[in-house]
Amino acid sequence: LIPYLAHLSGPLLLLAFAIQSTLILPVERFLVGDIANTASVFYLPAGVKLVAFYVFRWKSLPSLTVGLVLAFGWFYLPEGTPLNIWLVAGVGSALALPLTYWVLCRFLKLDLFNHRQGAPHWSALILIVGLSSVANGYAISTLWNFEAEVLWLMRITIGDVMGALGCLIIAMLILRRQRLTRASVDAP
Repeated sequence: LIPYLAHLSGPLLLLAFAIQSTLILPVERFLVGDIANTASVFYLPAGVKLVAFYVFRWKSLPSLTVGLVLAFGWFYLPEGTPLNIWLVAGVGSALALPLTYWVLCRFLKLDLFNHRQGAPHWSALILIVGLSSVANGYAISTLWNFEAEVLWLMRITIGDVMGALGCLIIAMLILRRQRLTRASVDAP
């Protein structure tokens, strides 16, 4: 059953985009104004992408890629955006996190998950989210022909990190509840 759960990554990502657009974005617009339209303070889809990649690694990519391509078309891209831009944006966003992880491991010999025991390694996960957010921001700015300002990159990175932290906390609470439930069932 577990290998098939990787295929739910894309639908969960679409759900996160729907929650982002209908619940989180209106609150952010109320609190910080139109700035929320270009950089969310709490970007939930980044967290879903992180948790899916952390749990399923490369197996999550097909589902995440389809989910991101659809999400970009439904939620973000202006009407009339050419299909090639739509596909590049979705595929690039799906690959930003795993490619950042791969570059850190392959070229910098920095496998942030190697030789660690226990719970998710939050500092490593957040570092990967932050670096991939900056890389994705530069790629998006290149794709849409605008200069990636440092302040804008900082805002999207903060939003991605906050969304990732939110999803990590939710995942931790779910796992803790499952352990407590199992412990109470196993107790005499």
